[in-house]
Amino acid sequence: DGLYQRYSKVADYYTVNKNDYPLIFIRQTCIYALEEIIQSDLAVIEDFKMARVEVWDSIFKYILAVNTSITEIENAENGDLINFETLNPKMLPLNELNISADPIYTPYRGYRLLEYLSKNEDLKEELVKYFESTYSVTYDYFVYETLGMYLANKSENSQLDFYYIVTSRSTGLFEKLSQVHKSTDIPKLLSIKKYPFYKSNDNTYILTDNTLLLEKTYTQFINDFWFDWIKKSTSADGKYKIDIKKYKSIIGYFFESYVRETIQHSFSKAKYYTIKLFEDLKIAKKGGVVELADLYIRDNTKIILGQVKATSIYDNEKYGGSIDTFYKNDRNKFFDSFGVDQLVSSIMQLDDDMPKIDANFPSNKAYRVYPIIIVNEKALQTPLMGKIFQDRFLELMKEYKNSKTHIFPLSIIHIGDLESIQDYLFDKYKEVWDLLKFHCRNPHFMPPFYNSINRKDIRENYERSMVLYEDLIDKHNTT
Repeated sequence: DGLYQRYSKVADYYTVNKNDYPLIFIRQTCIYALEEIIQSDLAVIEDFKMARVEVWDSIFKYILAVNTSITEIENAENGDLINFETLNPKMLPLNELNISADPIYTPYRGYRLLEYLSKNEDLKEELVKYFESTYSVTYDYFVYETLGMYLANKSENSQLDFYYIVTSRSTGLFEKLSQVHKSTDIPKLLSIKKYPFYKSNDNTYILTDNTLLLEKTYTQFINDFWFDWIKKSTSADGKYKIDIKKYKSIIGYFFESYVRETIQHSFSKAKYYTIKLFEDLKIAKKGGVVELADLYIRDNTKIILGQVKATSIYDNEKYGGSIDTFYKNDRNKFFDSFGVDQLVSSIMQLDDDMPKIDANFPSNKAYRVYPIIIVNEKALQTPLMGKIFQDRFLELMKEYKNSKTHIFPLSIIHIGDLESIQDYLFDKYKEVWDLLKFHCRNPHFMPPFYNSINRKDIRENYERSMVLYEDLIDKHNTT
């Protein structure tokens, strides 16, 4: 009672009302605390008793200390500009950890990537070697087992679902996923991202974070496969067999093919829509063939015009904490790398070039354009990204003058957002216009796209992805 009374007074002091109160036990705090503990050389305490009051007091003080550390922001120097754009890199690490991963679509996307790489002439043999050497399993079994780790560990007490008692068949995979990647750079969470389990005792493991487990099949796999395997594969002369530029290109081609398939499924019933993707949008111009855009969907005078980008933000920029580090001292190049400049150029060329591709383009009518960028980078789902991308979009569009064209604000759509609405659009494809218009409800502060999906109460049904999981279960379930 004394402990409760002492800390409840502190909480009461900082509580304004029922909607404005301090958050103490949050995901970000727990993840950073776990990373620090795993990286430490603290000895395991034998016969540790959690129930003692002094233990709870110490843990609570440690949690408060972690909260203080991870929310510290350096004071701006005199004359430094303070706005959403300068705040974004300071808040990005914590904001990104607020975003979850879909438990069905994330490993599904990961499987589709692995399947794609297994057919790539440059990487298919290396993929097999990587999974055999690293996990002693095939890539499809890895996805199957990861999904099982997430969904199938049902304890009699649901609050203990993070605690795994493992059968001998799966021990090897759990052992691999519970190692420690030694690092002094705690904020980057290098170990817990790479190895999301902690080994407690023989055949018992603790899942530190379920989202990080899911991302082992996709985002983290892309990093692991490069740094742990491909980057180390060299020819007799010491050169990379595959350099980072080619590796990123292969990942980019997968991403485009996956987006294409998802868009085609979403609008497969839209018989009277004009839909053009990637090479459909190539035209011959002076100097060579150019691609007007990556994506074009038209219903009469309503147009979606988009870019598709697999570009990623590296850890050094993501965790740098300053706007110069985040942009690598080149703000214009940053936005260009995510397709903003290309999208603006596409809009400006619509009247001149799109009639060469779309014979029924409404050249002589007033039309509306919804510009979108479909991205692979999770950080672009954080709350301030929509605002800063829209601001840059407006900067580049300021010279655009066309009285018969209404250009809506720029929508940044993560691949996870696209996955979550695909089956909804399959049945109600006309609702895409209402969804995009709703997303543009506050052009001065564009929210994350998932916020608009949630506000519209659009639910996933997973019908397409479940076919894959049924096949994996039939193949690998021996119980």
